[in-house]
Amino acid sequence: MLCYAAPQVKFVLHNASAIAYTLLYTIILCGWPWQAADWMWHSGRIDSQHLPAAEVFAWAWTGTRCLEELFQVAQTGSDYLDSCWNLLDVVTYGMIFGAAGCRIALVLDGRRGVWLWSGAEGAAALDFATRITLSNICQCLYALSLTAMYIRFIDALKLVEKVGVLSITLGKMFVDVGTWCAMLCGYA
Repeated sequence: MLCYAAPQVKFVLHNASAIAYTLLYTIILCGWPWQAADWMWHSGRIDSQHLPAAEVFAWAWTGTRCLEELFQVAQTGSDYLDSCWNLLDVVTYGMIFGAAGCRIALVLDGRRGVWLWSGAEGAAALDFATRITLSNICQCLYALSLTAMYIRFIDALKLVEKVGVLSITLGKMFVDVGTWCAMLCGYA
């Protein structure tokens, strides 16, 4: 029998992978601890001209994590949605792919010679206000997904007795927080 099939090994590998995944997104979005990402402090907007290879790699990694979730759905069936953490994963991946769609639209528009900050109309159909809106949506989706990734670590901390009680409480509050976010988006 293979050693990585042991529950303890699977647990450690899964959590190490989740930490690496979250740190990759953190570095892509925020930069290194000693050097912030340029868009964080120069322009305030994500670059619409370039798509870093690390970001594309992170999207591919997200795709593999989605496949893992699909395997879980195949194994558990409708019980999959009973866990608030699985719902959080689905929402997180949806936000990441939504941000990816915005990024791709911005980069394709930017590669046609349209600079996001110039306000000039270009060959693409995106006007200046649309490009700004897409950039803002992308940043918000990335920020929310990164926040959700860090919240997801609470599930791994259930093994610590004091944190376990808090994670159960947070899981029950997740529905209320989701309702509040829906109301907030409805009024915006």
